[in-house]
Amino acid sequence: MSAPGEPPRTDGAGTWAPGRERQLVTVARNVSTRYLAIIAETVIGLVMLPFNLTHLGTAEYGLWVLLGSITAHFSVLDLGYGGALVKFMAQYRAHRNARALNEIASTLFFVFAGIGLIAYGAAAVVAFNLDHVFRITPEQAEH
Repeated sequence: MSAPGEPPRTDGAGTWAPGRERQLVTVARNVSTRYLAIIAETVIGLVMLPFNLTHLGTAEYGLWVLLGSITAHFSVLDLGYGGALVKFMAQYRAHRNARALNEIASTLFFVFAGIGLIAYGAAAVVAFNLDHVFRITPEQAEH
């Protein structure tokens, strides 16, 4: 605690800093809401499964799940840069370092643009060779 007339302490001992109990409540709230979201997604998926199978058919539903799983794997192309971007942007913003903010934003723009172009090229190659990569019927390819 600071003496009267002194500026407040910033080493975590000041009254504005959250206590350990507050941090525990925040972590518990964040973890529990994430698990609730996972449970909700699972329940919705299980409820929608019979509807999707009935309206799409078994073969088309399988193709739909295959394409969905392929696109879900595109998140791997992030390579961890998204988390690093958040961390360093917050750090440089807190230090009010405009030059470093510009450098990290510019660098990651070109990194993500390059990754995007490579992924687009790979997707185009797969799209034009779809019949060789996956065994689908011409009717399925039309949809």
